[in-house]
Amino acid sequence: MAKRSINTLKLGTFVIAGLGFLVMLLYVIGKNQNVFGNTFMLKARFENVHGLMPGNSIRFGGIDAGSVKKIEVLNDTTIEVTLLVKSKMKNYIHKNATVNIITDGLIGNKLINIQPVKAKAPVVEEGDILYSTKALDTEEMLAVLNTTNNDIAVIAKELKQIVTRINESKVIWGILEDESLPASIRQSLYRVKTASASMATMM
Repeated sequence: MAKRSINTLKLGTFVIAGLGFLVMLLYVIGKNQNVFGNTFMLKARFENVHGLMPGNSIRFGGIDAGSVKKIEVLNDTTIEVTLLVKSKMKNYIHKNATVNIITDGLIGNKLINIQPVKAKAPVVEEGDILYSTKALDTEEMLAVLNTTNNDIAVIAKELKQIVTRINESKVIWGILEDESLPASIRQSLYRVKTASASMATMM
């Protein structure tokens, strides 16, 4: 009976260890899709990574090119991102390529985008640091749009008040409804024309 209990305990321990290993393996594969592939390492430095996390994708020309391995804070203004890039992409990425952080869709996950530059340059090597450009922050865009909408609302309110005052003004409507106004304007224009002709004759 004791031997049977020991065997059951061993079996349970083996099953739990196997499940733990499987969960860990799935986690590693999920965070790093290139764990079983040939990769090389590149780096990029940013002032703000905008929520980028290890395991997020890397794209080159819209193609999946690897994943983010590590994010490390170097100082108060510099964050270094370590990139694991597929080896088959090495011949296409040059040292003058730029790196920026973009959003997958409007509100999707953050990812690294490697942008090629047309000027000639040698291909990258292991450990190269690529030049980074400032990311277009969706939150900043929404804040600007919100400010613009508020300004438009204020302008629309002021225009409404002006139109209301015009509609309620008896003086303006009295002038517009005066039937003698067109004749007076024509007469004034005729006098100006006559005076101009007389002045021209005198000159």
